[in-house]
Amino acid sequence: MNGKETTVVNLLLASCGLVPGCASGEVKQVPVAEMNLRLDGAKAAFGDSQWEKAAELAEKIIECPAHPDVTPEALFLAGRARLHHEQRRKAFEHYRTLLHDYPLSARVPEIEREIFEIGQWYLNREPSFLFGHLFTGRSRGVEVLREFQAAYPQSERADDALILMGDFRFGEKEYDLAALHYGDLAKNYSKSEWADLSSYRLARSYRLSSRGVGYARTPLVKAAEAYRKYLQRPDFEQFQAPAREDLAEVEEWLAQHELRIANFYLLRGNDRGARSHYANAVLAYPGTASSKEAEKQLQQHGWDASVHSLDQLIDEGILPRGRQP
Repeated sequence: MNGKETTVVNLLLASCGLVPGCASGEVKQVPVAEMNLRLDGAKAAFGDSQWEKAAELAEKIIECPAHPDVTPEALFLAGRARLHHEQRRKAFEHYRTLLHDYPLSARVPEIEREIFEIGQWYLNREPSFLFGHLFTGRSRGVEVLREFQAAYPQSERADDALILMGDFRFGEKEYDLAALHYGDLAKNYSKSEWADLSSYRLARSYRLSSRGVGYARTPLVKAAEAYRKYLQRPDFEQFQAPAREDLAEVEEWLAQHELRIANFYLLRGNDRGARSHYANAVLAYPGTASSKEAEKQLQQHGWDASVHSLDQLIDEGILPRGRQP
């Protein structure tokens, strides 16, 4: 390090109370002119492709009391230098601080592509032969893209970020989390090239998050509603056939759920409860095998399905709103 560089570094350290051999005193606000002098040293190192040195100099500025005219530039420079040095985790930490603390900085638009590519890089890492995805850091990719999507919701890459996060969660069988990303994409980016896939995957995520007929029915109700919405879109063509098959299966499960409850009530001698749930199966899920069985039970006992109306079923959550008989 030459004499000029040494002077710059020592001035920087002194401004933060970090000069070697000196006790750190009370931290004081550093004058803007002095902060800019230190920043010039970091920029010079960056211009000479000395990435590690540029990053360290910029990070020393970041450690000093924040100044709105200098700190954002130091964060930007430190992040970009770390990225050139392929230290993506550290680069993202600086970029995230810039997003959170200085969202109006002119540097924020400049790091949009880089943040997306950091997240994409993590998610695209290949699994290890022995350890799978244990040490790939792919979950960090979701963290990065979540920050990206929150900071740049109008970006042309925002829908790409959501589909990448959704597909990662789906592949990890984290279906509840996958549904959040697919749902966001389907709701807020309806013109996206991923709209067809995300709408179908949303319904499928709800379906796969269900543990079966004997458990909570809410995921199945959500799945049925999502499948119906998908099938009602004439511009969605890619998954029409599997969506119809899946919907038929989900409705059969929901009808089975009502039938099981009805049979339980019947065994307990609760005719009113049995009649109510047989009627639910018949009115809500016509055409299913379980609804036909429920209809037989109603006929055998001389009951009819008028005990319930479709409006009641909707109010009680048996049917989603907008469902037609």
